[in-house]
Amino acid sequence: MEISSQTRQPEQPAWNWPLDDQTPVDITPYYVSKYSKGGLSYWVGAARFVGPTAQDWEQRRKAPIVYLLKVGSDAIHERLYYRIARTLDLPQQHVFWAVTPPHTDLVAAAIQFEPEAFFPKRIDVSTKTVLYRRRTHFVPNAEDFWRHDILHHYCGTGDIHQAMVKGNVLFGIDAADCAFRAPFLENYWQQYLDHYQAQDPTRLPVIYEIMQRIAHHAELPELVEQELREAPGPVLEHLAHQHATPSENIRAMHDELLHALQKLSPTFPGATSL
Repeated sequence: MEISSQTRQPEQPAWNWPLDDQTPVDITPYYVSKYSKGGLSYWVGAARFVGPTAQDWEQRRKAPIVYLLKVGSDAIHERLYYRIARTLDLPQQHVFWAVTPPHTDLVAAAIQFEPEAFFPKRIDVSTKTVLYRRRTHFVPNAEDFWRHDILHHYCGTGDIHQAMVKGNVLFGIDAADCAFRAPFLENYWQQYLDHYQAQDPTRLPVIYEIMQRIAHHAELPELVEQELREAPGPVLEHLAHQHATPSENIRAMHDELLHALQKLSPTFPGATSL
């Protein structure tokens, strides 16, 4: 198998977080096209920046994509997951609230399109490599793929998480399935750990590390609550039909995670008490 030159590069990955991710993206100047997508997202669009000439508008569907757009609950889930991932410094595609002033009832997110990124065919965490187009690329943060799995469960996932690679950095994508619900199984985290203890114990040190990292961010439920309160558009009204808010559910999930860690601390060498 051919090894690309990237495998010989020792540098550590650095994810370039936006300097400003609090200001919503105004999609009014963009040409927005709607397209269907399999899975849970019921509406997906692409925002393309079009030049001023008539010829530009004739070719608007060929204009480069700047943002992928999602609306409703999918948009809320994408944005909340992004904010938590950034707090944990876990590389994730950049997600902004989206607005267009004539439509004050819009609940949408603009997801920055990464044209230089690729979907790896295979991710080998043990060797920190990914396979793409029959070439093996070195990705120093390959373990973040496992960390995103934990974070998806923390955010109430109902689906399998995905990742892409840009340069030599693996980053998470597509968090629309994260419904921000409370634990729906008794001993939610214990069952998760028991599964990997039996099926893939090599994951456990990484799993335990990211669980600890999450646990030490007690502010995450408040961050979710603040994000919803300050979001543009009627986000809170959109969520009014739910029995509990995402922040309440995350608080319950956080408490369950703390409880699991407190029970498991003696089992893991080097574990710190919470």
